[in-house]
Amino acid sequence: MSDPPASHRPIRSLWAVATTVICAAAGAHALFESDTWWHLGLGRAVLESGARSFPEPMAHVPEGTAAHAPEWLFEVTAWAVWKTAGAAGLVGMSAVLAGLAGLGVATLALRSGSGAAPLFIGGLAACAVLTRVRLRPEVASLILAAATLLLAQRWRCRASGLGAGAAGALVLASVLWAQVHGSFFMGTVFVLVAGVDAARWREADRRRGDGLLVCALLLTLTTGTYGVRFVESLLAHSTGFASDRVADLRGLTWAGLDPAHGPAGPAWLVLVALAAAGLFIRPLAIPDLGLVAIALALPLNAARFLALSAIVLVGPACRGAAALVALRGAGREDRAAGIPVALWAVLGAATTALGAAATWDGLGPPGPTGVLLGSNPMAGARALATGPPRVVVAGYSAGAAVGFFGWGEQHPTLDSRVPLLFDGPAFSELYLAEIDATALLNTIARTGATAIVLGRDAAACGSVPPEFTLAVVEPDWSTWVSDGSLPELEGFRPCGERWLTERACATGAAELTSLAGFSDPTFLAWGRARLALDCDGDAAAALAALPDVGLAGLHAPQVRIARAEALQRLGRWEEAAGAAEEDLRSGDLTALSALAVSLRSLPPERACDLLHAAAGVLRGATPRDLAADAAVACLAAGRTEAGAEHALAAAAAGSPRVSPALLWLAEHGDTPRLRSQARTWLELRTTAPPPDRGSVPSPM
Repeated sequence: MSDPPASHRPIRSLWAVATTVICAAAGAHALFESDTWWHLGLGRAVLESGARSFPEPMAHVPEGTAAHAPEWLFEVTAWAVWKTAGAAGLVGMSAVLAGLAGLGVATLALRSGSGAAPLFIGGLAACAVLTRVRLRPEVASLILAAATLLLAQRWRCRASGLGAGAAGALVLASVLWAQVHGSFFMGTVFVLVAGVDAARWREADRRRGDGLLVCALLLTLTTGTYGVRFVESLLAHSTGFASDRVADLRGLTWAGLDPAHGPAGPAWLVLVALAAAGLFIRPLAIPDLGLVAIALALPLNAARFLALSAIVLVGPACRGAAALVALRGAGREDRAAGIPVALWAVLGAATTALGAAATWDGLGPPGPTGVLLGSNPMAGARALATGPPRVVVAGYSAGAAVGFFGWGEQHPTLDSRVPLLFDGPAFSELYLAEIDATALLNTIARTGATAIVLGRDAAACGSVPPEFTLAVVEPDWSTWVSDGSLPELEGFRPCGERWLTERACATGAAELTSLAGFSDPTFLAWGRARLALDCDGDAAAALAALPDVGLAGLHAPQVRIARAEALQRLGRWEEAAGAAEEDLRSGDLTALSALAVSLRSLPPERACDLLHAAAGVLRGATPRDLAADAAVACLAAGRTEAGAEHALAAAAAGSPRVSPALLWLAEHGDTPRLRSQARTWLELRTTAPPPDRGSVPSPM
C-alpha cells in the first residue's frame, strides 16, 4: 500500500474521528441486555472467589455444579464500573467500547488501501459492526479482531528482520482475547491466513520468525478459563440446544439481508462483492482468498457473527476496490476515479450514521443512562430480593436480573449463559417453560419453584398454577409467589393487554403504594392516571398524573391511550386530535384508537384527515368500520374521492356502518360508474336494516 497524498491526510483523519464519534454515540444508550446482569454477577463471583471457576452463584443447578467465567476480564471490569458509577458508568463503558470498535475498523480500512475507497469501505464495515453494539464481551472481541488483522498485516508486510514488536503485540492481543470472548481462537486463524506468507518460508530467518509466532499464538489458546479443553467447550456450544432456540445463534438467512431489517445486511453484501471482485481481477492472493472464505463461513454459522465477518472483509474489499479502479487506468487510484476524496469520506460517514440510526431505532436514542424501561423485570427482581430464598421459574430474558439482584438467595431455573443450562439436556424444556404450559408445570414440579417471572404476553402466562399469587406487575412482566411473602395484587391482571380488574377501584391505590418501593415511576404514574379515569372520573387529575410520552419508553402505548381519553373527557377535542395526528406521523395508531367520541365532535375535515391518515398507515389491513367512518367523515367534508375510496373498501369488507355513505354516493357520486357501484353494493346489502337517512352526510 502506498502512502496517501498529503492533501488527503486531513480528510482521512477527520473521517476516522467522525467514525469513532458516531460509533461511540450509538453505544451510549440505556441498558437493555439481560446478559449484562449475568456478566456483572460473574465478575463479582470472580473477585469474591479469586478464581475463574467457582460454585454456581446464581442459577438453579445441581449442588456443586461449577460455573466458569470464560469472559472474566470483561466481567470483572464491568463489575468494577458498576460498583463505582452504577448504570451511568456502564452506559459510558458501552460508549467507549463502541467508539474503540469504530476506531479499529477505521484504522484497519485506512491501512488496507490508499485513495478514497477505504473511507467508504470502512463506513460499510462500521455500519455492520453497530448491529452488535451492546454491553457484552462481544464488543471487546470486535475491537481485538480489528487490532489482530491490522497487526497481522504489519507482520506480513515487514521489510526485514523478525518483527518482534508486531509479533509481541499479536501475542498480547491473543491473550487478551482469550480472556474476554469465546471467539478468541479466531485471532490465531486470522494470523495464519493473513499474516504468514508461505512464499517467505524460503528464507530461514523469516521461516523461524513465523514458526515462533505461530507456536506462541497456539499457546495463548490455552490461557483461557477452560485451558486445553477450550475446543470441547466451543464444540458443545456450537452444537447445543442454544443454536436451535436462540435466533442470532442460527445461520444467516436471506431474510436477514433484507434492507427492511436494517442496513447491516446490505452493507455486508457490498463488502463481499468488492472482496470477490478483487479475487477475480487481481492475481490470486491466497491470504485474501482465505479471509473471504472465513468471512463467508462466519455468518453462515451464526447470524451474530455478521459484524465480525464485516471486519474480516475490510482488507480484501479495499484491495478489491483498488483493483476495480486500476481497470480504468494506471494512476487513477489516488484520484478515486475522478470522485473527490471528501465526497467518499462523507458517504462513508453517512453509511456509519445509517447504522447508528438503526441502532438507535432498535435500542433507544443516545443519552439515557439508566435501564431501558421494560427490557428486564427490574421491579420483580427487586421485590423477590426482599423475601426468603427461592427457586424462580424465569422467562429466558428474565433470569439474569433475578439472579443478580437476589445474589445467593434467588436462583432462576433458566440460565442464558454458557456452559450451564444453556447447552445442557434440560435447556430445551426450561426454554419452553415460557411458551408452553406443560413445560412450565413440569419445570415447577421438578425444581420445587416458589416464584415465577414471565412476560405479560408469554403464551404460558395464563397457565400459572392457582397456588401462585400475583405479587408484582410491570409494563412487560408479571411476578408470582407461592409462599405468601409478598402481598397479592387483586386490582391488576397478570397477562394480556387489559391491566385492571373489577376490584381495581377498591384495591388499586393501596397496591400502587405497595409497588412504589421497586417499580419504575412511569408505570406508577400511569396506574394513578388510569385509576383516576376509571374509578374517580377525574380526567384533569389523570392528565396531570401522566408522564411525558417521550419518557414512557416501552410503556408509551398505555400512556398515549390514557392521555387521549382524558383529553376527550375534558372536551379538548382538538388537543386529542393533535396527539393522534402526531402519533400517526410515525405510524402509531394508539391514540387514535381511544378517540371514538372525539371524532364525532371534531369538524368533518379534521376527522377525515385523521381517519384517512390512519387508513394510509394500515393500508390493506384497515378495519372495515374504520374505513366506514372515514367514508362518512370525508363525504361530510366534501372530499368525495377519498370518501368513495373508503366507502367501497368498507362495503367490500362487509361493514354494517357504511350504508349511509353508499346511499349518498348512489345519489350524488361524481361519475355514473361511481353511482352504479354504490347502488350495486346497496342492493347486495338488502338483508341488512335500511340506513338511517338522518345520518347520511350532506357535503353540499
